[in-house]
Amino acid sequence: MKLFKKMFYEGVITDEFTFLSILNGFSDLAILSEGREALGDAHLVSDQVLVKDVVLMTTLIVGYIQHGEDSEVLEVFNEMVSMGIKGNDFTFSSILIACGNIADMSRGKQIHDLVLYTVVHTGCQDIILRRNAYHDPYRGSFGSDRLKYAEDVQGLIEYGTSGHVAGFIIETIQGIGEIVELAPGYLPAAYNSIKKAGGLCIVDEVQLGFTRSGSHFWGFEAHGVVPDIVSISKGIGNGHVVLKVIKKEQLQQNAFAVGSYLKEYLMSLKEKYKIIGDVRDRGLILGLELVTDYQLKTPAKVKTLRIMDSMKEMGILVGKGGFHGSMFRVTLPLCFSKEDADYFADVMDHAMSKI
Repeated sequence: MKLFKKMFYEGVITDEFTFLSILNGFSDLAILSEGREALGDAHLVSDQVLVKDVVLMTTLIVGYIQHGEDSEVLEVFNEMVSMGIKGNDFTFSSILIACGNIADMSRGKQIHDLVLYTVVHTGCQDIILRRNAYHDPYRGSFGSDRLKYAEDVQGLIEYGTSGHVAGFIIETIQGIGEIVELAPGYLPAAYNSIKKAGGLCIVDEVQLGFTRSGSHFWGFEAHGVVPDIVSISKGIGNGHVVLKVIKKEQLQQNAFAVGSYLKEYLMSLKEKYKIIGDVRDRGLILGLELVTDYQLKTPAKVKTLRIMDSMKEMGILVGKGGFHGSMFRVTLPLCFSKEDADYFADVMDHAMSKI
């Protein structure tokens, strides 16, 4: 800002690139000591630009959003409207972020006005999905209506491709994606759309295959479909006699029994510690969603790492996944016993008690 003021007072003529470079600097949180003061300077810079356009105004909007100044976003947008500047897709998607911070708004009508502007601009009459919205990726934009999810696949084929696709790859339970199961009936409908478009149906069984789900040998069996290709990995055992061992030692039954046993233990921890927002499982693949607020389900990213480190010190390694890195991803070996489950849960109990 000092350099800009020096240029201004010395009469140096600046171009649009100079102004945008300065504004981008203001939008970087890492270099700010006092956000509100800096944003005021940013607006001062923009006031010096004689010809304002959508890029300049959108840059200001992004800067205010990063500092939580949602009311200022409305002011900038209203200024754009009064000047006849039409927003682009990035402008409106940025405004939606500000609309999401409803608690910071003084007038609800302003929020609805901006959302309606977005609907008119995009032509989208359905739910507009954005990160951390009420209809977020965790809940799904279509709620529990599995047919609409399947229709989305068909719509993508019709409007996003030539009508012919190479293939469709899916996990029947998302592994690193927070241990989320598919809605019942979704996969058969999606496969039907793919086959009509000439594509191959491929299922990823790297984490779930070889009886880890407990209820079935393969994850896709639970959905009543037969894929064209199954991808497998470590579970094949490097050429050892996997199938005979699974059958002889009844490892599928073990996965079901021990998985159910461990889930009961983890559910008791959920009642004990409000940091556990949800427990999801299928056999020996489990996920624990950690939150800082039990009602809002706010991701507990920092505490997740602390608990992981504490468990590691006691000899238990767990992975993390999910969009926010706040999900414990536990994919246990088929030989896992109830005694192992007791030790695992006891260690987690102790680690959480120290947070």
